[in-house]
Amino acid sequence: MESLARISNMLETARDLTLEAAQSASAAGRRKEVLGAGAKASAIQETRRLLNSRMDREILEGLKRVIESISRGSDCSEFFADVVKNVASPVLEIKKLVYIYLLRYAESEPDLALLSINTIQKSLTDQNPLIRAMAIRVMSGIRVPVISQIVALAIKKAVMDMSPYVRKSAALAIPKCYRLDPGTLGLLTDNIATLLGDKSYYVVGAAVMAFLEVCPERLDLVHKHYRGLCNMLVEMDEWGQLAVVNLLTVYARKCFPRVRKNTKGTGTKKGGDSGSGEDDSGGAYVIDSDLELFLNKCTFLLHSRNSAVITALAKAFYHLSPPNSTTYLTVISGPLVSLLRCPPDIAHMALINIVSIALMHPSLFAPYATHFFIQPSVEPSHLWKLKMEMQTLTFPYVGRQLQNVVLTELEYFAKAWDGELVKESVRAIGRCAQYASSTGNSRVSRRCLNILLRLVTSSSSGSGSAGSGAATVVAEALTVIRHIIQFQASSPNPNSENYAQMVVIKLAQALDVTTHPQARASIIWLVGEFANHCYDEDNDDDEDEDASRENEKRKNDGLGNIAADTLRILAKGFADENESVRSMIVLLAAKVYVAFLNKRQRRKEKLKALRVAQHPKQVTLGGGGGIRSVQGNFPFEDVGGFGNGARGDGGEETAGEGNGSDGDNDGGDGLLDEEDANHPIPLLFSYIVLLLSRYDVSYDLRDRARLFRSLLSTSSSTQLASLLLQAPKPAPEAGSPSARSLATSYTVGSASLALAVLDGGAGAGEGGLRGYTALPEWVEVGKAPEREVRDVNGEGEDGGEEVNLGSAMAFAGGRVKRGGGVGMGGGVEMAVGKGQNGGGTAKPEAVKTLDEWLASSEEESEEEEDEDEDEDEEDEDEEDEEDEDEDEEDDDEEEEEEEEEEEESQDERSSMLPKR
Repeated sequence: MESLARISNMLETARDLTLEAAQSASAAGRRKEVLGAGAKASAIQETRRLLNSRMDREILEGLKRVIESISRGSDCSEFFADVVKNVASPVLEIKKLVYIYLLRYAESEPDLALLSINTIQKSLTDQNPLIRAMAIRVMSGIRVPVISQIVALAIKKAVMDMSPYVRKSAALAIPKCYRLDPGTLGLLTDNIATLLGDKSYYVVGAAVMAFLEVCPERLDLVHKHYRGLCNMLVEMDEWGQLAVVNLLTVYARKCFPRVRKNTKGTGTKKGGDSGSGEDDSGGAYVIDSDLELFLNKCTFLLHSRNSAVITALAKAFYHLSPPNSTTYLTVISGPLVSLLRCPPDIAHMALINIVSIALMHPSLFAPYATHFFIQPSVEPSHLWKLKMEMQTLTFPYVGRQLQNVVLTELEYFAKAWDGELVKESVRAIGRCAQYASSTGNSRVSRRCLNILLRLVTSSSSGSGSAGSGAATVVAEALTVIRHIIQFQASSPNPNSENYAQMVVIKLAQALDVTTHPQARASIIWLVGEFANHCYDEDNDDDEDEDASRENEKRKNDGLGNIAADTLRILAKGFADENESVRSMIVLLAAKVYVAFLNKRQRRKEKLKALRVAQHPKQVTLGGGGGIRSVQGNFPFEDVGGFGNGARGDGGEETAGEGNGSDGDNDGGDGLLDEEDANHPIPLLFSYIVLLLSRYDVSYDLRDRARLFRSLLSTSSSTQLASLLLQAPKPAPEAGSPSARSLATSYTVGSASLALAVLDGGAGAGEGGLRGYTALPEWVEVGKAPEREVRDVNGEGEDGGEEVNLGSAMAFAGGRVKRGGGVGMGGGVEMAVGKGQNGGGTAKPEAVKTLDEWLASSEEESEEEEDEDEDEDEEDEDEEDEEDEDEDEEDDDEEEEEEEEEEEESQDERSSMLPKR
């Protein structure tokens, strides 16, 4: 009892101490809060005092404290009135901080912000261009709809400013003003048109950004500035380059039609289709010289440090290059691969773009195959999956040594601990084997099969301790092996088919140690596919010696009896198998039984043909369709419908009705005779399909068994069963994992494309992410604007660079036909075609430079002037001759009139004389 009392006293003492400690802590907290509130209040008062001071140094210190608090996330809106009154300060540092504060809190205090508008407007006329630029930025950043017209007028004034920095600020302010009031679109469009023609590359980049956000459909504003934008592209800042490349990519699709020159015939085929990379007529796509100018200027940006610029160039080259050319895609492949050294997010976007291009042109990235080796321990899964996909895409185009390295690496990763890495590695080996088989490289395909077989045997032998990881390896490897064997068995090469059959035998032997249901089902299905190669002992009497030797070889190799023997072994443990495995066993039994019936039927037909050949005049057909013997001692037994027809009086068998039956009915309505019914294969079929499957718990399996029993119970449906079970299956194609996702035709470099690859094509939705705009289709010929709309002041080219007007890039078979311009690397080859008469070779025309064109035009003008002068002289001579003729005619007429008058006067005088 004393101990209990002592313990209770101790507990009461501890409770008292705890209460005292809690009271002390709460009191300390209250004192701290009071002290903190007091310190905060004193700090606010001190800040207000500094902002309202008459000394610029103290005002600057107060503004620094306010901006520091804003950067920490504190609400400093209570200082709005104290800060705004300093907007008229002449000190530049104070103006900057006041403008920053206004941009942050003007929307929350619109009334007070309006008080500073007049002061900001006065800053627009300041002598310092930095202050003018800051004023236009602040006015456009104050999101108060009331001042939208004032902002628009300020932008119009800043557009004509002498300083390029102010004009750039005006260009950046245009989208803000448009978002503030869309009703100012007309005025802002005029300002954009003015800024696009600016001579400073510093301004044009910002103007293009404003154009893309405010009026991207007004391409008519770009026509006369197109060549100027191309020439200034290299000098712009990286974000201006990005905007210009995106704009001119859309402009090229809408303004430059695709023209294909038909080299096989005469004339030129024109079309505005978007193109799939096929050239049906064999002609060369002729690229417009203005489009060539843009693409050539883009090549100077390949060394840009901005990953967005490289991605934009990849989009431009991929979507603007002719479908049968890889000239520009070749030069962009290296910069894209260099982005793999960037952070993971940039490397991921670069890999998606690389894969999308490699699906169409995998050979472009073969020189960079070593850059796609994976490091699963340090790379996220979405990166090494894409790299492994690139290894398989470039696999057929790399050298033999590098192919061995790739296969060795994939085999190593197929034994890793990560189940996902194991699956992808095994599937990659299968794709490599399929690509090698399609190119006729049997050595590589057989090595891939051997690697997979080693994985199956090693994992199966240690399946008891390896666990689910080994089972996963076996299942994936067998699935891939099944695809490879189907692909090789469908090839016309007999060696490939024989090798595939040997692989099936090895897999059948691995059934004893394979426990994974999917793996066992794959092996049984493969054995069933080769069930029609079962060795038939009755074929030993075949007349074809080669066939006999082949059958003997198959018998010795064990291939002939492998399907039936596998079925016999599997029938013992049928009840203990998985449902998928039991289904494959039933299917195997049906295939083996059909193969047995077909071989039996062919043997009977062969015997009938042999009997007819040996006794052509002594064999007739009975009414039942069977073959009947005339002589008593016939060397062969009756087969099928061989009947015991009655003889006629003349010693010949009558063609009337006999006891013979149709050869397919085996002498009766039954499918098998007594000897064949006791064969092991029909007995196995009856045991598995008619007995074991009849009482199975699976509805699907019982339905399948009834289907096979109905098909194979009568001879009339045997042919249908053969067609159903032994029809050749198309070889599955192990396509690239991203092929289905990238089939959505999203623009290269877009976020919708990246999300489609991540989520298997469904992540980007039906039309892409919100804000995604697909590239327009190629404009049709006849609807494209004329070339003259891009001329400035009647000149053929804008800018001081000499550009060859007669050059045209004709892409045919990956070669470049070029009359001049910037070289792209590699050889230059002139496109060769037939002449007008169908034979010979058309000689390339000499390409003239700009000076030659101008000189020739001057000579033509001088010749025209000389011709005009000659014509004028001829006209004058003709007029003089006509005048002389007219004068002569007038003189003749006057002389005639004078003569007539003289005659009349003589007549009058003669009439006045007296007559004699």
